[in-house]
Amino acid sequence: MRWVHACQVVLGSSALLCACSSGRIEDPTRADAESHPQPVSNSSAITGAKGGSGLPGAAPSTEAPPATAVSADANPAPSLALDSKAAFQSTVHPLLMMYCSGCHSSAGTGQLPLDSDADIDVAFAGVARKVNLRQPDGSRLIARLAVDHHHCWSKCDDDAAAMREQVLRWARAAAADVQPITMPVPDAAVDEASVSAWIAADKSKLSAEQSQYARYVSLHSLYNSKASPDDLNTARVAVSKILNSTARYAPKIVNPVAIDPYSLVYRFDVRDYWGFARSGAANPYTGATGAVGANPQRALEIWDRVRQGNVDADGDDAKSAPTFPNNAGFMPDYVEATQLVYSLSRPDVYNEIMSIPFLASGLERELGVNIQKGAESYQYMTVNDAITINERLMWRGNSADGFYWRSVDQFAMTKFIFYDHPIPKFIDGSYSQIVTTPIEQEDGQQLSIGSEYDGSTGIQAQANEVIFSLPNGLQAYAVFGAGNQRRVDAFTFIVVDPRRSRRPLRLLNAASCMSCHIEGLNRASDDMTPYVEANPGKFDAATASQIRTLYPGTPVMRAAIEQDRSPFLAAMRQIQDVMIAGTTDKEMYMEPVGFMFELAQALHGYAPTESN
Repeated sequence: MRWVHACQVVLGSSALLCACSSGRIEDPTRADAESHPQPVSNSSAITGAKGGSGLPGAAPSTEAPPATAVSADANPAPSLALDSKAAFQSTVHPLLMMYCSGCHSSAGTGQLPLDSDADIDVAFAGVARKVNLRQPDGSRLIARLAVDHHHCWSKCDDDAAAMREQVLRWARAAAADVQPITMPVPDAAVDEASVSAWIAADKSKLSAEQSQYARYVSLHSLYNSKASPDDLNTARVAVSKILNSTARYAPKIVNPVAIDPYSLVYRFDVRDYWGFARSGAANPYTGATGAVGANPQRALEIWDRVRQGNVDADGDDAKSAPTFPNNAGFMPDYVEATQLVYSLSRPDVYNEIMSIPFLASGLERELGVNIQKGAESYQYMTVNDAITINERLMWRGNSADGFYWRSVDQFAMTKFIFYDHPIPKFIDGSYSQIVTTPIEQEDGQQLSIGSEYDGSTGIQAQANEVIFSLPNGLQAYAVFGAGNQRRVDAFTFIVVDPRRSRRPLRLLNAASCMSCHIEGLNRASDDMTPYVEANPGKFDAATASQIRTLYPGTPVMRAAIEQDRSPFLAAMRQIQDVMIAGTTDKEMYMEPVGFMFELAQALHGYAPTESN
């Protein structure tokens, strides 16, 4: 055994589009192997209290305390950046003040995080969790410009280069203060015999019942591929995040347990994530609505399904690939870590194990979405800076587990209809799908895609993305189509994966959703109220009054978003505090599931097709 003291600052010329780690994963078996690290999220920083040292050796506790609310941006900066405020003030801060303070400052619109505030303490608290000073090329400040094209002030590539230069200057100036990752590491590459030996030794300690449900996941392939200590910590968090994010009915966060001296192989119990089910008829359209109870057999059935890989993805809904099922990483005794994350985030696997009904209305019934007040059961907002071809209408409701958010994205090539028809009309009074521009009337007569809104029902020229809270504090995702039907993806003429928009690739449920929503809900401001104020007299008094009721405006919706972000951040804190090893810096500077999703393609030779 040897110890690695990883405190060097990486200042290489990583491609801006990678925007997470510096892409140091190498596949020694493939001369042309290319790593495609997932760009970081476009949302703001992770918050939460600090945890313990995380040094490996003893197995961590498998259970975390119940989730509690976390106040956004309210905690001290992470220890990694604690002593670098002066360096930040002389490098990145002036650039943020010049170009971003109109929104992200107390003197601007007050949009969190306030990383561009004139008060250096406020600005530093807002930005410190966006930059891993060990791997500065992975800064979210760079990705927001290079990947997201978020309010660039000139040309996005040039602006990203300018930001990168200042981030690297910050990292160089603070290099002496960067906290190291100190981990024991093997003396040589980890072979299959070592992994099997660790697993056999661990199994010998388990009862027959425990062994039945115990499964193992290994990071040794990543270690052998020269992953950095930061990358290995990202992988550890990814494993726990994907397991808990697919735990549809599980009541709490449960972390897998390291079984070797290097925290490379982990054991997890399938019952902790999938050993629960809802009673009642499992109608694929309406979903079950009975009570949730323990069901160990379901956990075994789900694991069998996961091992099959994305066998149903080569159909009409997810195009392009001769490579399915893409499950090369499943071994007799364990599953390779990137393969586990990849498989559980595949849309066909995810929809099935998450029990997403065929119709959105069925999901809403199953979630117990409160629609007692009809259309007024929801709070609405419009977002002009959306990732689709048009603006976006979003609405929020309460569910049995917390919240239910849904968006409407038109694909008719017409103007955004909700600025002319702001009072939502629901099809058949179900308070599920909102009428936009039909592509087919109820009598079967076709309409032109360019037709204007006429208030009729029928198949709608729209896609819908849904985010809902899980009992354990994390969140789940669903995509629905023109007939309110479940989909595995969204058409590329409506939206592409915003993390990989330059290729472009399909937005997939749930891989794309998870890789974008690094902190749960992304922050946004309501654009309906400013529109109404800018167009006085457009609506009669009664309609204007109803708009004010349905669209409560930015202050209310911002508060709702922060409220709904808190359980997710608290749940991720429970994961990070255990799964990040070798350091007291328990922050996650990139989205781990997307990071592993693309590394799986590189390690296993999967072609980066639209649906991969």
